[in-house]
Amino acid sequence: MRRLIAVPLALFLFAGNARAQDSEPEGRPVQFGWETTYASWYSFQGYDYSNRRPVLQPELSASVKNASISVWGNIDQARQEMNEVDVTLQWDWEGSRSSGSLGYASLQYPHREGWEPSQEIIGEIALQGPLQPSASLHWDVDKGQGRYVELGIEGDLPASSSSIVLAAKLYVQDHYYGTTGITAAEARVGFKHVWGGVAWEPYVARILSWKSGDVAAGEVVPGWLFSLTLSPP
Repeated sequence: MRRLIAVPLALFLFAGNARAQDSEPEGRPVQFGWETTYASWYSFQGYDYSNRRPVLQPELSASVKNASISVWGNIDQARQEMNEVDVTLQWDWEGSRSSGSLGYASLQYPHREGWEPSQEIIGEIALQGPLQPSASLHWDVDKGQGRYVELGIEGDLPASSSSIVLAAKLYVQDHYYGTTGITAAEARVGFKHVWGGVAWEPYVARILSWKSGDVAAGEVVPGWLFSLTLSPP
């Protein structure tokens, strides 16, 4: 119980330090960003990567105009180990009705026996509007030798200085590590509120799965996922 209380507190202290950097003038050539998520378990397209144990997932980024670099990590709270580090180079674009990005990611898996580093080419697009449909394609050009797609839709319901976030995603793999099929669907409800100069977003998600293609029944175990994300407002 002490750990469950201490982790959100640590996130808040981290957010306070990062907020001081975000308050610098926006005219500087390099923009810095951050985001931190504490989740009840690590769900990757419905797959359980932490044996239903809580994880901490910090991310730091730096950008110059449309180009950016980000470093994302996954820290296993049970083992107190960082077992994944993703470094992503990305170019963003934005139009009047849509936005998107193209990128490259280097995936490293320290402290995970049998997991070898890999590389991905990433493309994302999202449409503007009350309901924001989105799609992302990750093409693993190394160990995975395949692709996976995330199809999503998200909407915000304003509520005073806060907002309720409703979202859904569908996860599809195409020969990704030898698997082809729909791995899972996810329905999410969140609440976003700015407090102390930080955006707090707790959410609850339900992971759904069924037999599809090479995805065997029971390979993805349905369940609830709880998390808290802190980010700049």
